[in-house]
Amino acid sequence: MEPEQKSSCNYQNNEGCRCEEYSEPDSDNCYWHDDSQIKDSPDTSKRLEERARTGKPMDGFFLQKANLEGVDLVHRGSSDGYKLTNCDLYRANLSGAHLFNTDLSGSSLMKANLSDSNLNLANLENCNLLGVNLERARIEHMKVGPKLLQQQEAEKISDKNKKRDYHEQCEEIYRILRKTAEHDGLYYERSIYHRKEMAMMRYQMPLYSMQRFGSKVLDILCGYGELPMRIFLIALLQVFFSSFVYFFCGLEIGGEIAGFNPDLSVWTNIGSYFESILYAMITFTTLGYGNIVPIGAALPFSAFQRFIASFTLSLFIITFIKKVTR
Repeated sequence: MEPEQKSSCNYQNNEGCRCEEYSEPDSDNCYWHDDSQIKDSPDTSKRLEERARTGKPMDGFFLQKANLEGVDLVHRGSSDGYKLTNCDLYRANLSGAHLFNTDLSGSSLMKANLSDSNLNLANLENCNLLGVNLERARIEHMKVGPKLLQQQEAEKISDKNKKRDYHEQCEEIYRILRKTAEHDGLYYERSIYHRKEMAMMRYQMPLYSMQRFGSKVLDILCGYGELPMRIFLIALLQVFFSSFVYFFCGLEIGGEIAGFNPDLSVWTNIGSYFESILYAMITFTTLGYGNIVPIGAALPFSAFQRFIASFTLSLFIITFIKKVTR
């Protein structure tokens, strides 16, 4: 009898590259691309590690519910990590996995168990991270991309209900990432994930509602409490804007009028402008000097500036203390 000839795996990636493995018996695909096999045997981790060390592409593997507990995919001796891209890892058990610098981009990690895993420097861009378990995982310098997969999908569609569903998923994912970063003491990453989580909540609000408007204002003012220096810069802009108002409307200083006067010299007008800056600063800090009095339209504007300044200073103090004590 002639030996049975093996056929090649039918899988090819988005770039048209074919899998180099032979197909399994009674299947058109190899072991790794065969979606009829649940790879939950105890030796699956070891087999995947051996496959990684061959240097062959690991793209599009079907690893749903696979038992990959403790799998070691650290590419030692190389600055480039192993690539396990565009794989289906739905509900896969990756607890305790060593995935340092591993490229998992484009994969589905939906409801995967990554507890106690090492994901430092791992690439999770364009991954579906909905429901992923990252308890006690290490995620320092882990990359998830500027936008989650669900957010990219939301931008492509016009259906409001579907958009809201995608944004709810993004909110959940960013909440998981925020909690994990906070547990790891990664407060810079925690700050980023918190702001994005709040932004996803905002996108779920009615487009022209006051609630959404207020949320956007809070984002602009202080990045949802994560950017106190933004409040400081806004305060400086308030002071300089107010100084121009006082300069052109005029101030009364010791019985004399100070302000813009085209009949006076340039240096005199510059001196008046610096006096306007001084008054804008003392008004912002709500100190007030009795010998400087705004006149004309500057008078009601001064009251308005004091109101805005009180709010700005309070917001800065709260945000700054929150940031420092974290």
